[in-house]
Formats: sequence, structure tokens, C-alpha cells
Amino acid sequence: MDDATPTTFADGRAPLLSRENLKRVTAAAPLVRYVPKHPAFLLGAVAVGVLGTLAWRNRQTIAERARPMIDDARTRARPMLESAAARGEALREKLPMGRRPESADPAASI
Repeated sequence: MDDATPTTFADGRAPLLSRENLKRVTAAAPLVRYVPKHPAFLLGAVAVGVLGTLAWRNRQTIAERARPMIDDARTRARPMLESAAARGEALREKLPMGRRPESADPAASI
């Protein structure tokens, strides 16, 4: 199986035995030793799993309610981004000719 092939999540689930999932399991394996001594790890994992499941099921509602806040933040951030781009351009002009980076327009990513 080639890991470079894109995976479509049409059914909403990740492949169970993918390489990335196996890496996550092996990275979390040392925590298994501490669960009998500290059951808070297990309780925390259950809480994160339940909250993750609820968030996944309600992702459309969450996205609809968060959209105005994200748009507001984007609107308020635009002047800061433009002033930062202007300051960056001013600093770029101060650089000696040989050290100027040959990048695209810095304001294009705004």
C-alpha cells in the first residue's frame, strides 16, 4: 500500500490500519503502563472521545455558528495584516541589494 496515495473520506471514516494510525497507537502504548496507577488517564481519554464524537456529529451546526465569529476576526485582522505587509516591504527595501529575497508580492497572500 502506497502512503502517498490520497485517501478519500467519503464514508466519514479513516482507514483503520493505515500507517499513521499505527504510529499513533505505538506512540500511546507507554501510557498503558500508567493507567492502573492513575485512572484519570483513562477517564480523560473517555471524556475526550465522547466530546470528539459529539463534535463530529454536530460539525455542521458548529461550523454555522462559528462562521460569523471567524468572518468578524478576519475583518478585524485585515488592517493588521496589511500594515505588517507594509512594514515588511519597508524593511525589505532597507536590505542591501544582494540580500533581497526574490519572493512574490507579500500582500498577495492576504
